[in-house]
Amino acid sequence: YQRRVRAVEPKVVATVKGMEHTMEGKSRPGFFDGVATVVSKLFNIVQPDYSFFGQKDALQCIVIRNIIRDLNFPIQLRIVPTAREADGLAMSSRNRYLNSKERSIAPILSKALFEVSRLHAKGELRREPLIKCALSVLSHPEVVVDYISLASMDDGLEVELIKPNSSVILSGAIKIG
Repeated sequence: YQRRVRAVEPKVVATVKGMEHTMEGKSRPGFFDGVATVVSKLFNIVQPDYSFFGQKDALQCIVIRNIIRDLNFPIQLRIVPTAREADGLAMSSRNRYLNSKERSIAPILSKALFEVSRLHAKGELRREPLIKCALSVLSHPEVVVDYISLASMDDGLEVELIKPNSSVILSGAIKIG
């Protein structure tokens, strides 16, 4: 599918309730409404049987899962693992905007996420020590932390404690330079 700008930028927009208070929602007001609107338009135009989205955009995946459920799209959502560069940086079209110095620093976010994963594997279930772990790895003079989030994959809301058999996602965003 090759889009035409007018085909996906409507005057009527979808509204996503509840996600505006998540870390990414606070950082990017209106972002999830835009995701919901554009993806709903694409689903109506393309009418796929399956839709594949990357785990890297976990909160967007929650929005898309809710779109499929709430708007009765006959689509199966598949969330695929994040593709990473050799140094751990998540592959993204935005990486091309990094200069060489920024690019060399950028894998610090994945290092922080993996370090928290190791701490969790040792049995840590509480939000505060997990977030502190990430923030300590991200302590670098060129790094400004936008947010670090530990959220439920059910609704995208922050959790204080990882409960047995629950599905959570640790995510974050940083600015470099």
